[in-house]
Amino acid sequence: MILLVTPVVLAAPTVKRLTDNVYMMSEFHYTSLVVGEDGVLITDPAFPGRAQSLKRAIADVTDKLVTRIVLSHEHYDHVGGTGVFPEAQVICHAACQAVFDLDVGGVAPENVDVTFTDSLRVDAGHRWTCTTMVRATGSPPSWCICPRSASRLLPTSMNAAR
Repeated sequence: MILLVTPVVLAAPTVKRLTDNVYMMSEFHYTSLVVGEDGVLITDPAFPGRAQSLKRAIADVTDKLVTRIVLSHEHYDHVGGTGVFPEAQVICHAACQAVFDLDVGGVAPENVDVTFTDSLRVDAGHRWTCTTMVRATGSPPSWCICPRSASRLLPTSMNAAR
């Protein structure tokens, strides 16, 4: 049997500026991007090819490095590609590790730098925070990007309502 593999070439993600220093990038699914004073926070790079594509798109927005990656939940279609940003701190719920330990395909992050069990607030820079909103038991937390002093929330995942 002959197996032919065709590499997937990804088009540049659609980048939409939501407000000062906050962007939405869409390619297969949604990724948030916050440009802070000292670096960039992104969510869910998904897989290495998509992460490379995101990295190129981020370079069109800012010359700052990705310094934080927030994983919305443990599903493999959200957590891959963190290695494309070796300088970034990886952040996710503590429950993710049990799933990552089962990964035989090499998708899960090699290292998770910050975990939490109830909630976590991450300073994203330029007056923005990335905050968990824990839902019903057994459901992954939702992340929202919000101004430090306001109630307006920008969901970090299109799956936030599920």
